[in-house]
Amino acid sequence: MNCKPTEIINVSIKGDKSYRVRAGVTIAELLESTGFAKDLQLLAAMENNSIVDLNHVLNQSAEIALIDLHSETGARIFRNSAMFLISSVCFSLFPLYSFRIKYSISNAIFAELYNYIPTNTDVKLIQKRLNQIIADNEKIKRLCINIRTAAEIFEQQKQNEKIGLLKPDNNDLVGVYSFNDYYERAVNHIVDSAGMIFPTELRDFDKGIIIQIPSINDQFSIKPFREQQKFTALLYESKKWADALDIPYFYNINKKIVDFEFEEIIRLDEAKHERDIAKIADKIALNKEIKIVLIAGPSSSGKTTFAERLKIQLRVIGIKSVSISLDNYFVDRVLTPLDENNNYDYEALEALNLKLFNNHLTKLLHGQEVEMPYFDFHRGESLPSGNAIQLNEQEVIIIEGIHALNDRLTYLVDPAKKYMIYTSALTPISIDSTNFINTTDNRLLRRMIRDIRTRNNSCEETIARWPSVKKGESKNIFPYQENADIMFNSSLTYELSIIKPIVEPLLKAISDRSSAFFEAQRLLNLLSELKSYSADKVPENSILREFIGGSCFSTT
Repeated sequence: MNCKPTEIINVSIKGDKSYRVRAGVTIAELLESTGFAKDLQLLAAMENNSIVDLNHVLNQSAEIALIDLHSETGARIFRNSAMFLISSVCFSLFPLYSFRIKYSISNAIFAELYNYIPTNTDVKLIQKRLNQIIADNEKIKRLCINIRTAAEIFEQQKQNEKIGLLKPDNNDLVGVYSFNDYYERAVNHIVDSAGMIFPTELRDFDKGIIIQIPSINDQFSIKPFREQQKFTALLYESKKWADALDIPYFYNINKKIVDFEFEEIIRLDEAKHERDIAKIADKIALNKEIKIVLIAGPSSSGKTTFAERLKIQLRVIGIKSVSISLDNYFVDRVLTPLDENNNYDYEALEALNLKLFNNHLTKLLHGQEVEMPYFDFHRGESLPSGNAIQLNEQEVIIIEGIHALNDRLTYLVDPAKKYMIYTSALTPISIDSTNFINTTDNRLLRRMIRDIRTRNNSCEETIARWPSVKKGESKNIFPYQENADIMFNSSLTYELSIIKPIVEPLLKAISDRSSAFFEAQRLLNLLSELKSYSADKVPENSILREFIGGSCFSTT
């Protein structure tokens, strides 16, 4: 129940203490009067697990958690706010061309002006206007407007895909952010003042615009842009495929479901995967020197199912394969390197017996028989397995693991004999033209479903471990992805609609007292924009089956 302005309420600030204040004060006023967090770079706060502005009025007892730039939530708010301001600038300068945010690449975001190629002069003009807005600390408004008015605005902004996602409340109103006659749906939190955003750097690139946002992990500096040609090409082809299916945005997916055309999307998506894997097998077959196929990719990218389907395609064209598990080449636990927290670092390359591994590969390539080791995880020791293998002339070795693209893993092997494959789940569809789906979100949803099904780990536990998983990927996988001879996108345009009804009840079960609650709510909010679809039509050899269950392969 709300209090009267003359009443005293209790407000506790996480990390500090509880205060008795007059109802009607703002969070900013409370912080100023207490002197707490004066040195923090704050963007917003959470009141009872809901994000609010710092100018939010406190009219009832509450628990407040402050959101600064150093937190993951703060970084996301910063990015969303910066992209909103850039969208507004592009709309004011180029009203005839729709501004579209395409995807994240390297340490930047790629966007375009539809049907227009911006020049270097154009981009400098956008940069100049953006910097002025930030310097002037112009205000951003959050409003509730009539749904019909909102539809007219988005039509004028050439963003018709947003109209189908508008969700009115009981008063036929929708929440929007407004800045200089530009509007955005209030699906992500945006700061209320442009001066809270550091200037970002823009440059023309590949018929579009590269947007580099200051790194929160590097004292808010802007790192040099790393052009990743192979990865960019994969992203481009993935987006092109979604466009070819006429499902670039959530609205289009929803329409396919309503129009009973979604089963065809599933069939086409799966057919493309099969064709792409067959092409990779053909490339391997054409090069008679290739004897080792190395597969790497981040967590939940479907490496296991991809490897199994690749084996089948290789067998079809007369090439047999043997698999080697890197897990069996761990050094004894007492020799395992330690991380910064003094815990065993099993993801470090040095956790593997590289000398033994390369010795075995060398012998196999020379036609010799090798007895595979076996790592006993309970004892923490490497033991003889009694399993001997030998490589025949028409066979290749398939190795799948996080270090597969790092040349140090196979340092004794002639590069001409290696074929490296990078696989990841790069979501080809976007929520709408100015809100893309972060690839890590898609993989996190996959992993939550798999973990609770095969490892008895709750969604809460998976969310808690995710930052550590991403940290390991940034160190051991992403720096080497351009080493790949070819890349494969394991994502399916249809998969989020299949995932939604499976993961929603799991996320909703997370208590509001849990540290994972807010992240769960964010993912639920993302999925709320999309219609659900049954998994019945997903084939048993689909990469998606590795996560939702029902795979014809042994993927656990």
